[in-house]
Amino acid sequence: MPQSLFSEFQVSPNTKIKNRFVKAAMEENLANAQQLPDEKLFKLYQQWADGGVGLIITGNVMIDKWAMTGPGGVALEQTTPLAPFKKWAKIAKSNNTKVWMQLNHPGRQVFKAMGGKNLAPSAIALNLGKHSNLFSIPKAMIDEEIEDIIYRFGQTRYH
Repeated sequence: MPQSLFSEFQVSPNTKIKNRFVKAAMEENLANAQQLPDEKLFKLYQQWADGGVGLIITGNVMIDKWAMTGPGGVALEQTTPLAPFKKWAKIAKSNNTKVWMQLNHPGRQVFKAMGGKNLAPSAIALNLGKHSNLFSIPKAMIDEEIEDIIYRFGQTRYH
């Protein structure tokens, strides 16, 4: 029997998605001033869940509040309050929807106007033609900065 877009999809032995409709990752830029999800994101994700999508892949959730691609970004660090994230997850998972969080670090894609950290594996600027001047040349990362980013993604130190 042919599979339809509306049929369940077994992703892994423990994960089944109710259909094959996926909200792809995109940068919503709707976090509050504390870089936390709030009513704007809650409402948007509720609409996607209510609409029947099987899987929502969140927009960027940055692992470092000082390394942001633009205003309105969400940041999740070890000391970040979890209550807004729990509410966001509960809303997004309504209507039997699966949710995968996209964890991110912008590397050299930090706008000059944002300030903060602009770290990358090498000090090579973005080449975006006429838009290149919106980004500064990143600082080449040292070992400790690389380990910090690995730690932020996995909350575990590698030595």
